[in-house]
Amino acid sequence: MHSLKSLSLSNKKALKNLVSRNLSNSVSKNASTSSLPNILIIMADQLNGTFFPEGGPAEWLHAPHLKALAERSVRFSNAYTASPLCAPGRASFMSGQLPKRTRVYDNAAEFASDIPTYAHHLRRAGYYVALSGKMHFVGPDQLHGFEERLTTDIYPADFGWTPDYRKPDERIDWWYHNLCSVTNAGTGEITNQLEYDEEVAFLATQKLYQLCRKTTERRPWCLTVSFTHPHDPYVTRPPFWDLYKDCEHLLPSVESIPFAQQDPHSERLLNACDYQNFNITQDDIMRSRRAYFGNISFIDERVGELMDVLERTRMLDDTIIVFCSDHGDMLGERGLWFKMSFFEGSARVPLMISKAGSKSACDGHLVDTPVSTIDIVSTLAEMVGLTSLDEVQQWTDGESLVPFMDKDRQDELHRGPVLMEYAAEGTHTPMVCIRRGRFKYVHCTIDPPQLFDLEEDPHETKNLAYDPAHQMLASSMLDEVNSRWNLPAFDAAVRESQARRRVVYEALRNGSYFPWDFQPLQKASERYMRNHMDLNEVEAQQRTSVNFKYPDVLNSRHHSGIGRSPYKATFGTEPRLGLRVGLNMPDEVIDKINTELDLADLAYSLSIGTGVGSPSTSTENAQKECVSCGKPYSGSHKCHKCNKFCHAIAPCSTPHSEEGASKNATRRAANVSNPT
Repeated sequence: MHSLKSLSLSNKKALKNLVSRNLSNSVSKNASTSSLPNILIIMADQLNGTFFPEGGPAEWLHAPHLKALAERSVRFSNAYTASPLCAPGRASFMSGQLPKRTRVYDNAAEFASDIPTYAHHLRRAGYYVALSGKMHFVGPDQLHGFEERLTTDIYPADFGWTPDYRKPDERIDWWYHNLCSVTNAGTGEITNQLEYDEEVAFLATQKLYQLCRKTTERRPWCLTVSFTHPHDPYVTRPPFWDLYKDCEHLLPSVESIPFAQQDPHSERLLNACDYQNFNITQDDIMRSRRAYFGNISFIDERVGELMDVLERTRMLDDTIIVFCSDHGDMLGERGLWFKMSFFEGSARVPLMISKAGSKSACDGHLVDTPVSTIDIVSTLAEMVGLTSLDEVQQWTDGESLVPFMDKDRQDELHRGPVLMEYAAEGTHTPMVCIRRGRFKYVHCTIDPPQLFDLEEDPHETKNLAYDPAHQMLASSMLDEVNSRWNLPAFDAAVRESQARRRVVYEALRNGSYFPWDFQPLQKASERYMRNHMDLNEVEAQQRTSVNFKYPDVLNSRHHSGIGRSPYKATFGTEPRLGLRVGLNMPDEVIDKINTELDLADLAYSLSIGTGVGSPSTSTENAQKECVSCGKPYSGSHKCHKCNKFCHAIAPCSTPHSEEGASKNATRRAANVSNPT
């Protein structure tokens, strides 16, 4: 057996130049993005943050995967939505802007295409950004910076659910937000929402495998996986239902408050839910909460699938993971259901952020400072080191949470007040909320103010707005509201938006109707083996090792077996020397290639997975014989059997005839000099 170390000096120089040139081409093209971490954002829908008391799932919840994620994450126990409704909350989450700025006031308000989102910022920095699942975009733009959407959305993208402040007592739709979800709660093997989330999870895991295989470009990725559970209807599968048979939390902490004793906004919400036409029993409440808890476990199982793929493909330590929700669910507390209020069950959400790195390096800890979902944009921008951080910040109302990820600095850090807005159904003028420290202040021009001390009164049963001992605080909170919001102008903007949308929607529903609902596109002819693709090339590209470990390329000489080595996926399927710097290539290997490794040895090491024997000595420009087609050549050579160029290290990867294959095997066994 011979080594490439026996090559002549001139041949070695030529080989080094070849490797350096290819490395330079790959690395220079991606120098600004090759070291950036990947990002996985997992979003639940209507997940009540009070069930994550220490930032992670409560001990009694059956959520092993979320609990494991919590151990490696910075957990924010007082995280709030920007607006407690799906479309406004999600638009604010994506843009870092409050609803008054996004103009997404309700579930039928258009999210304008000219508002930058985290998808835009990351994509501009070189990231591949994709979405699997719900984001409740309204309007013709159904991407908002995402390069690809894997699924359609679950709700309509038109103006059909527009509220009307002129008719505060008129419900949007006969079924919209009514209490049938409570009275019909229970179990089911499959539902509309279960089917949707199964598709979301499946396509997300498939995309993760594709990103692991990707070898032609070294782009970091950001994948957002957005589920619709545990959103009502409250129906779960029997195995998840059974987990909570003896649960001690099936009844609310605060019993139903009689209608006449509710605050004005809660009365409006009950009317919006058609409360008067339902008789909600204790059994209804317990079944609804039990199914809701079961669906938390259902989401946990989906999270486990995603985490498993990250771990099996060795991308986990290179990936930032964010887990959050768009808003919460009152779940019968005070007699209220769903969201649309600033009470803790509706407005507080879970938020966990796991930094890239090994579990021991992730420095998981608890942060109790109040924060907002609008902080995510700035946080991601700083975590990945975007050079345009200042430019990103000008488009957001949030603050970066990166400083809070250093647990040794917790005592010296402070964040401004958390601001929330609500301008949708259940009210007929905008409402605003401030969470500052331990206090929460709710203001609406048509309602009495509310002030709660969340440390002394976590269930918000005592309104301190008129308590003599808190008048100075209530007055300062009101001053802050007036300094931050022009509420008459806010109200006028919402009413004008509603009026415009009514005109447009009525017009579009006449005659032929072309909805804005997103239609996922598939390049069907480029999938599997269609369009006469070479089966062997497709298989080589698509095969991904499970639980593979990086071979020690710096010390080992022999790595064989296609599909067994990560470098087969990392460098590409063609056994050529031109290096393709893939997503899974360790930085230390890249550094070693650039600085220390003998490139002749490297060239031989890169023949992994090809079945090539060790080359023998040769002289520069000596005539060689193609092991694929048997023809003599010198220099480069085009194999006449596959019409592809062979290269200096390995034989052509395209299978040839049985005679040629036998000939190849014989030649390799005999260790013919200079395989090409």
